[in-house]
Amino acid sequence: MDRYQMIEIWKPIKGYETYSVSNFGRVKNNVRDRMMKPIKNYANYLVVGLRNNGVTKIKRIHRLVAEAFIPNPCNKPEVNHLDEVKSNNSVENLEWATRTENANWGTATSRAHKKTAKPIFVKKDNFSNTFESITKFANEIGGTQSGVVWALKRNGKYKGFEVNYVKQ
Repeated sequence: MDRYQMIEIWKPIKGYETYSVSNFGRVKNNVRDRMMKPIKNYANYLVVGLRNNGVTKIKRIHRLVAEAFIPNPCNKPEVNHLDEVKSNNSVENLEWATRTENANWGTATSRAHKKTAKPIFVKKDNFSNTFESITKFANEIGGTQSGVVWALKRNGKYKGFEVNYVKQ
C-alpha cells in the first residue's frame, strides 16, 4: 500500500500535547487547528518549533514521527531515513537505528569515501595508471593504505612503484 492509499493518522506529541504529528510526517497545532510550516535546520532536516509553558523547543520531525508511531524495544538512539532523503518523514521511511547502523546505511560510506578520496598516479616500468584513491591502489597490488601514505609523504616509492598525488 503506498502513501496515497494510506489514511493519515494523528497522535499527540509527548510533552507537547497541544500539537500532533501524523504518520505522513506533518505536524499541526491543535489549538489553532493549523498545520505547522517546517523549516530546514543546519543539517537539512525538517524541524518545527513547539511551545510549552512559554518555552519554544526546536524538534526534528522525523524523530517526532518515530517516537509517536514506531516501537523502539531495543532503545536505539537514532532515527534512520531508509531512502536517505531527509525531507521524507513518512513513517514507512523511518526506522530506529544505532549510530553505527545509521552511519553505514545505504550509500553513506561510499559518499564519504568519494568526498575524501584523492586520486593518485602510479608508474612502474612500462605500466602507468591513475587510481581514484590510495585504497583502490593498495588493494590492487596487495599493499596497505598506510604504506602508500608513508611513500607519498616521504620518497614517492612504494613496492617498486613511483606514486604521486594527481594535481587537480
